[in-house]
Amino acid sequence: MATIRRSGSGWQALIRKKKYQGKTSKTFSSKAAAKLWANAVESSLTGSLAVEFISEGEFITKKDSD
Repeated sequence: MATIRRSGSGWQALIRKKKYQGKTSKTFSSKAAAKLWANAVESSLTGSLAVEFISEGEFITKKDSD
């Protein structure tokens, strides 16, 4: 599960998982955007989805093709 915490003037989402090689933290201006990013990243870890960050609060999920 991700941790969402207040960071200066924004909100920081932290991802801590064994063997996770991607971006482990990101700072957002809103708590909702931080939660959205964290949920998208965690969802991509459980399945074969890849998350692509567009801008704050906007993500694209892509199914990996094997």
